[in-house]
Amino acid sequence: MSESKDVIDLKKRLRSLVQKASLSLDSCVVCSTVKEHQFFEYLRGGVLALVRWFVIFPVVYLSYVVKGLFRAPWRFEKKLEGPGITIINHNNAIYDILIAQLAAPQWSFFLLDMNYKRMPFLFWLLKMVRGVPFPRSTPHLSEERAIALKETQKKILNRLSNQLVQGHWLNVFPEGRSEESPRLRGLKYGVARVALKAQEKAGWALPLKIYVLGLNYEMPSLVGSYCYAQWATHTIDVRLYKDAYLEDPIATEKILIEDIEALLADNVVQADQLNDIRQAHKLAVQRKEPHFSGLQKAMDDFKRGLARPRTYRGVKCSRTESLVYQIISYGLFGVLSVIAWPFRTFGKLAARNSSEEMAYTFLLWLATLLVGYFVAEVESRWIVTVAVVTFVSARAYLWAYRRGVIE
Repeated sequence: MSESKDVIDLKKRLRSLVQKASLSLDSCVVCSTVKEHQFFEYLRGGVLALVRWFVIFPVVYLSYVVKGLFRAPWRFEKKLEGPGITIINHNNAIYDILIAQLAAPQWSFFLLDMNYKRMPFLFWLLKMVRGVPFPRSTPHLSEERAIALKETQKKILNRLSNQLVQGHWLNVFPEGRSEESPRLRGLKYGVARVALKAQEKAGWALPLKIYVLGLNYEMPSLVGSYCYAQWATHTIDVRLYKDAYLEDPIATEKILIEDIEALLADNVVQADQLNDIRQAHKLAVQRKEPHFSGLQKAMDDFKRGLARPRTYRGVKCSRTESLVYQIISYGLFGVLSVIAWPFRTFGKLAARNSSEEMAYTFLLWLATLLVGYFVAEVESRWIVTVAVVTFVSARAYLWAYRRGVIE
């Protein structure tokens, strides 16, 4: 029996309604998923804001005397618009990441070296605080693995460009892996690709700026030593590269990374040998000019042979260094060296290079503090004892290092 025209029309309308309902249901599921993700990011951002000031700030400033960090150019802008990228040189493994988080106006995403997988808990923790694991190219890869690696890297960089479009900040260490080096190492092109891709996705309307920060450590492995944070006064507006990018994207990436490298080089003191930089730091401190311009002046005088840091016997202190004073100083340093020896030795043995020593030393110190807290009968006394011994040991090592007693 054939169906009437009215019945056929009714079925068509019903199918149409079902399809619309299905699409509406799908869109609701997608919207709810997006809202849940956004809620999670807002919640995580709020927690990380507390971590930033109540955990990271004291850890950084109890480990180093950081100068100039809060003179960021974005602080002097009338209105901070849109996202930003902070570019930092990488001489100190974990502490560079912590300092970079204090430097940005919000908790930023950052690329995470896959070598941190050696420390599972730390690797998981860094991922939870917006660290993005990034596998780097290595030699002797098979063709299939090399292709798969490039695809993975492409997906990660695409994800980071999406984060910029959404208004998040990004901290980048374009040198790659951390290493205490006397000169800047070649910068990777990834940050330029991410910045330009984000602008392309936003139709070149994104007010994205790049801020360059140079970190100059007196001695990364010494607690209480100086770290001069020097910001580039000039910022890079990525929108200015639109015409060049539309003409030749690859060449524009190269131009952008060269501009970044030029700014970073102006704000990092460099030399032919790492020891020359350390000598310049000592000279700046002995001249009582512990700041970036004082370090630059000391480095220039040292290179030209006009000045050298004085050894212990040549140091002129405000007090007369009598024999008794020297005996007490050396005796105190000797005793504290014995106490600090396990921590410094662990840092040297566990670290892959000198840039990681401070991180491992701090982890052992933190473990000692926590174990002692749960074992000691009087917890407050243990904490005070550890704090006092740590402070005095740090001052003793700095006293010896700046006078040339130890290197």
